[in-house]
Amino acid sequence: MRRRCHSQKKQLANSKQHSAKETEMNRETKIKWGPCCFCGKQIEDGEHDPCRVTVETSNSKWQVWFCHAHCFKLLIKDDLGLEPAHF
Repeated sequence: MRRRCHSQKKQLANSKQHSAKETEMNRETKIKWGPCCFCGKQIEDGEHDPCRVTVETSNSKWQVWFCHAHCFKLLIKDDLGLEPAHF
């Protein structure tokens, strides 16, 4: 049986680390948007989902929430001409 020298052991360890990094990088990334701020259910990526609801105060402080397009449409007043233009 041959003994490996220090540099061979180091190369082997580096090769294993590189292989593990490649495997991790090749995994499909899944993005979760969290719950809808209106109904509380999970938001799946879709044609119009997730929607972002942004509120900015008069002193320029802002916050963003995510919601389903359907939930937003149910809650916005459409008899005032405020319905969404794109969904």
